Amino acid sequence: MILLYVEQMMSETGVWVTFVRCAWFMQNWAGVVATASLQGVLPSFLTPLERQIPMVSTADIGRVCAEAMLEDWTGKRIKELRGEDVSPNDVAAAFATAIKRDVQAVETPRDHWKNNKIAVQFTKKR
Repeated sequence: MILLYVEQMMSETGVWVTFVRCAWFMQNWAGVVATASLQGVLPSFLTPLERQIPMVSTADIGRVCAEAMLEDWTGKRIKELRGEDVSPNDVAAAFATAIKRDVQAVETPRDHWKNNKIAVQFTKKR
């Protein structure tokens, strides 16, 4: 909701603007690499575990943003970035292949989010 508000406010200024809307970052999985490697478990906030959602690499986001700054254009534009649709189960299978060990995606119950190390990375005030 906040991003929509920012887009609306920026649009009303009349300045030329590019809004970049991104899918879930693939790099969000980096926080569970050790757990997957050591315990064979891939904790996930995304549920159900078989549901695929669009994901995108931060490297792709950076490339698209850099290219956008070099383009000749005027007005307002929106770039929506998404890659492949992937489920937590798909990610667990990819980890398993990469580390040559069984890895099982496991739902992190919502009532455990607050005390979860990974959740803290998303909510820590800086």
